[in-house]
Amino acid sequence: MRLQRAYEHLLDTLTKTPGVHAAVPWDRTEHTRGVHVTLDHGHQLWIGITVAAAPGDKGTGPDIPVTGEPPAPLPSPEPDTRPLTPATAQTFLTAALANTGNAETDTVYGYTPAATRPGVGIRFHSGARAFCLIHRHRTP
Repeated sequence: MRLQRAYEHLLDTLTKTPGVHAAVPWDRTEHTRGVHVTLDHGHQLWIGITVAAAPGDKGTGPDIPVTGEPPAPLPSPEPDTRPLTPATAQTFLTAALANTGNAETDTVYGYTPAATRPGVGIRFHSGARAFCLIHRHRTP
């Protein structure tokens, strides 16, 4: 899965996620894309996405989907009115992306607490990977 389709998947997933009031494009650069998310209780997240191509994918020709078994669903924490922390934002985003049932997705995982920024990684059955960094978060 290349950047444009991974970005569209992220945007579409977050638009349909319970607890999300709005998910709109957040223009970053030509090499990354982003989504500005507003949760129902006013919390906001700015999520950037970039990808690593599948082995052997030179970025030419069609982006052919490779499917398999989607990841097992994760518990979906409901964002509430308490202050949103980077850790709770990461847990929410991980569950949202894992619970799509997308047959192209192999694994969804949250970054370790030692990571510089919170975020979520996605491994696709094609061997491609997506990296969703939470660049900013704001509580109402």
